[in-house]
Amino acid sequence: MTVPLRPVSAVHALADALRRRVLSGEIPPATPLPEQELSALYGVARPTVREALAVLVHEGLLRRERHRSAQVVEVTVADLDDLMFVRRPLEDLMAATLAGRRVEEADAALGRMAALPAD
Repeated sequence: MTVPLRPVSAVHALADALRRRVLSGEIPPATPLPEQELSALYGVARPTVREALAVLVHEGLLRRERHRSAQVVEVTVADLDDLMFVRRPLEDLMAATLAGRRVEEADAALGRMAALPAD
């Protein structure tokens, strides 16, 4: 059996490479990402870089202001609080649905997470 490969555009390949570097911490928060430097580093045209950065801005990994380089966003404690406010009920519902009942281990793990210090 063969599994067909999906061709990847230069934009998506660059977005994937930058996403990996941002999520791994190789490119830290607040780091500017100048189009010209990325173009030279990856050997692609600036419009390709611009589109790849737009993908990552749309995903929330980067922010862009007029006449400035895109920057890696800094995730704050407030951002994590907002995420967990939405995520916890969804995970509770998902675990209960998948298991058909409450899962004590999952409840215990969520309780340990909630007890962690804010920092």
